[in-house]
Amino acid sequence: MSNWPFHSTSLTFSEKVTSILICLCVMALGIGLFKFAPIALWGDGIQFDASLHVVTTIFALYIAWFFIDQNKRWRVPFFIVATGLVGIVAVQRLIIGAHNEVGILLALALSALAIFLSRPSYFLKQLKF
Repeated sequence: MSNWPFHSTSLTFSEKVTSILICLCVMALGIGLFKFAPIALWGDGIQFDASLHVVTTIFALYIAWFFIDQNKRWRVPFFIVATGLVGIVAVQRLIIGAHNEVGILLALALSALAIFLSRPSYFLKQLKF
């Protein structure tokens, strides 16, 4: 347990930090492109900009995943809780009128892309045709 809580045999501590930083950079670039650029062009009242709340929630859950991944029994409960949290944040953003479905879908797509790009070789290995 030399690198606790990053003692998983699948990734070293530096690989996990690199993965998190890549994810953060992609998310930041995406938020700049799909949230702040549309707001600059069309004003604050638009609803089709990517939801920063959803992206931030997913990023925090992505970091938490590196702790949860240590115990395989926690994986399914983690994904259930994570899905619930992201769902609550997304529905709340829709209810208050801060975003529409396009903004929520953009945030989800941006987050999925950022996580994929942080470890593409891992995710490509998981695809079996």
